[in-house]
Amino acid sequence: MFRVAVVALGVAIASEAIAQTGITACDSWLAKMDDCIAKMPELLQDDFMTINGKERQGILDQIRADPSVKRTLAQYCKDMNDSVRKAKLHQEYGCRF
Repeated sequence: MFRVAVVALGVAIASEAIAQTGITACDSWLAKMDDCIAKMPELLQDDFMTINGKERQGILDQIRADPSVKRTLAQYCKDMNDSVRKAKLHQEYGCRF
């Protein structure tokens, strides 16, 4: 129980420290994933934190390379959120999208 609280606090602090993309749909989806990761079993958290971090970095890299892709990325993030919600992924951990 204490470990879960510490991890949740760590994810919350990390989420604040991590650069925002500047795209509302992406920031929202990535934050929901961060919150969800904190609810997962310890064995899964590191892998999912890595995946979410790479996703965030990929979005930031694309924006730096070509700022005009923001609209496309916004739709991508919205679609990812909708896909996870419809598939009820991670629902067993109490995650809601």
